[in-house]
Amino acid sequence: MEAMESKGKLHITTKKNGTFVEINISDSGKGIGEEEFKRLGTPFYTTKDTCTGLGTMACYKIVDSLKREVHVKSKLNIGTTHYLIKSLLV
Repeated sequence: MEAMESKGKLHITTKKNGTFVEINISDSGKGIGEEEFKRLGTPFYTTKDTCTGLGTMACYKIVDSLKREVHVKSKLNIGTTHYLIKSLLV
């Protein structure tokens, strides 16, 4: 939400695929440039003035520990989508 302008949009969608669900989180923010994209999830990397740069890394580690995957697609001036896939339905 911090990456979006005041009237930005955040979409969270789910899609059932057999015994799995796909969770997509999309924003209408500024997007992620190529150099930023390469460092996404790296410890202590941040583009913000007052953050530690550990949030995305911690999220990725949690998802990895659950043997799941996160894929990210981003376009400058359009937004970013995080895809959490292969989450087993319970």
